[in-house]
Amino acid sequence: MNARKHFVRTVALLLGALFWMPAALPAATSGTQLSTTSDTDYQTALAAIDAQDYNTALVSLNQALTTNQNNGYVYLVRARLDLLYYLSSNAVSDAVTAVSLLRSSDICDQFLAENSPLLLYTTSPSSYGLTGLSSYGSILNLTTISGYPSSTATTATGTAGSSTTGTTTTGTSTTTTGTTSSTTGTASSSKSTTSSTSSLFTSSKGSQNLPVAEDLTDKDKQKNETMNEYNEMLTQMNLYTAFCGGIYLNNLTSLVEGYTLVGKGYLLGTSYAQAQQGFAAALALDDDDAKAVAGLGLAYLGQGASSAALSELNLAVGYAPQEPAVYVARGAYWVSVGDWGRANEEYEAALALDASYLPAYASLGLLRALQGNNQSAVEAYDKALSINANYVVALVGRAAAWTALAAATSNASQAATYQQNAQNDLNQAQKLQQNVTSSATATYSSSTSWLGGYTPTTTTTPTTTTTTTTTTLTTPTIGTFY
Repeated sequence: MNARKHFVRTVALLLGALFWMPAALPAATSGTQLSTTSDTDYQTALAAIDAQDYNTALVSLNQALTTNQNNGYVYLVRARLDLLYYLSSNAVSDAVTAVSLLRSSDICDQFLAENSPLLLYTTSPSSYGLTGLSSYGSILNLTTISGYPSSTATTATGTAGSSTTGTTTTGTSTTTTGTTSSTTGTASSSKSTTSSTSSLFTSSKGSQNLPVAEDLTDKDKQKNETMNEYNEMLTQMNLYTAFCGGIYLNNLTSLVEGYTLVGKGYLLGTSYAQAQQGFAAALALDDDDAKAVAGLGLAYLGQGASSAALSELNLAVGYAPQEPAVYVARGAYWVSVGDWGRANEEYEAALALDASYLPAYASLGLLRALQGNNQSAVEAYDKALSINANYVVALVGRAAAWTALAAATSNASQAATYQQNAQNDLNQAQKLQQNVTSSATATYSSSTSWLGGYTPTTTTTPTTTTTTTTTTLTTPTIGTFY
């Protein structure tokens, strides 16, 4: 059995969930997922997305969050829209929130090994920047569960890069106190969560207690009481692990997509090392996922590991030869080695599979601009925008092509026209981005402290100048989207 492919099964099995009690397990607070089929606001948002009415979609998604702020599926959809609008930091924030909620991180992270790639993304604002592995949980390392202290001198709390607070040390054990806050659909990574949610998993003490005979000595009675407490703890552990195993299995597809979206968000922002970690987390859940494999290849490429990149990109094509994204991703490799012809073949292959695949047109536009054929680049971007006028990457790319055309012509009047076209595209791109942030009144968590110092490549301040080009949006690089 492939260890990564069946990761979620090992969560339930190897940690002691050898029996299943679904009827006895109410949903945990952070794990509550509103039924998307009965969620009117969510369904309205999906219908609006199909109609490319993204303002309505974002408002409806926000309304769905007022009904249930812990609905990870809503954040997942919003992360997709963030990428469409070239809001890479927002995409990371929404996708991180989605995977945290979908894996019930405040309850279930304690059952993951401390070096699990899934723990690289936590729900604490101060720990979003992947500065190291989270120290939150692993029951294998004797951290606390349901208020039961470990036998070690200290209990790991918090996440790497954040301060530990709310702990009281007495004797040889540490007990974590405090509460969990959740203001934007995210849950705190404090270890106190297990105490606050332990009532969800309590079992009948009557079925666990050993008989205490009247003639037993005090020492024997104490031993029996200790064994009773131990049995109760083991029962609760099994209830927790069974619940969490079900969470991972039920949300597996969405979790894989969520971690892949995290990787894509960082990729679009050219933060390649962080992107690599996002794709690695997706592959820890499903190592056959072609999009995650392709993303990992692009992350390697961005870090200069060309040989490893090509290996992953070829693997992705082998996994899903009918998926246009993998060809667009592999095209970036051929661009990196200067093989324009093979890159063009990859993008054409993607369009042969899906004539409306936006990243293929954007990649063609960038490729043709690199070749010095900016008029042809404009035509490729025109095609993408004719399919979806909200594709901000194409607007920004086309603005760069217009600017290059202006610089290349000696005709002053023509140059002014090209410059104006470029400015119009930039203004439209910024207007669209503003619409996103104003439509979704549930604020994005896009401060740099949440992103490990990552600085967004975009600005949402509109440019009012109409006679000169002010490039406030960074032109995307081939390989940063697919």
